[in-house]
Amino acid sequence: MANANGRADRGVAGFSLLRVGKALILFFAVLIGFIFFATTSGPDASGKPAATTPAAAAVTPDPAHRQREAEAQRLRATEVAECPDGEMATQTAHGNVPVNALAVAGRFNSLRFAYNPALAPESVPEARLAGIISAAAQAWSACGIRGEFVGTTQDMSGAANTFVVQWYNSEGVPIAGYRKGTTIYLNAGHYQTMRAHSEVYAQDVMQRLISHEMGHAFGLVEHSARCVDVMATEDSFDKCDRDPAAPRTIRDTDKLFFVKQQAFPTACDIKRCRLINGLAAPAPGA
Repeated sequence: MANANGRADRGVAGFSLLRVGKALILFFAVLIGFIFFATTSGPDASGKPAATTPAAAAVTPDPAHRQREAEAQRLRATEVAECPDGEMATQTAHGNVPVNALAVAGRFNSLRFAYNPALAPESVPEARLAGIISAAAQAWSACGIRGEFVGTTQDMSGAANTFVVQWYNSEGVPIAGYRKGTTIYLNAGHYQTMRAHSEVYAQDVMQRLISHEMGHAFGLVEHSARCVDVMATEDSFDKCDRDPAAPRTIRDTDKLFFVKQQAFPTACDIKRCRLINGLAAPAPGA
């Protein structure tokens, strides 16, 4: 009995030592792994703090980078405000038809724009769209032919020198809108898709679209080769090919959007509009 107990005690002691040994081996393995990973932070195993990685440096640019960005924005402002000779190139050869050639009887000195909100998304207040239309019409008045917003209407199409802006719904089609005759169509489905990402950006797209289609109404048939112009396009066979010095930044809380095109006509848009309408002299105050 005593021998049996003695053998049992020695067996228990041996088993306990084995467990302790395994525990020590595991402890030292974890310790060595911790030391290894602590000294190899980052994909380049350089051991540098995360704040000094290239990604962090891109978030906090150095002074030289900020200076280059500021200079690029100054150049963009010049591209928007000035139009030197030779900068009015277009992308197609359809020819520009003066707006006055569209008149039913003789020459008219204004274009009128009305808004039909019948099919508007619920997320677009009537006053907001009216403001967008009015701002675009006012900006194009620098062409020398007065553009004016004349309020809401129930008409589905315009006539003579009156255009109607209205909505249609084509979900899943990546087209913000278009102009046909005296009607400017806005795609409600596309607007809602953009709004899901950013309402601020979606509104900017609507402003660019309406300004662009108004330019066609003022007689600018061709698209501009300069991507900064509101009469440029990046979505068709005659897409622009002259990038601006810097993009325009649209901020929405924690999001940034970079856009080449202005939301309103540039100096070159206005200059081309005046020339094709026989109003070559600069607009007053321009």
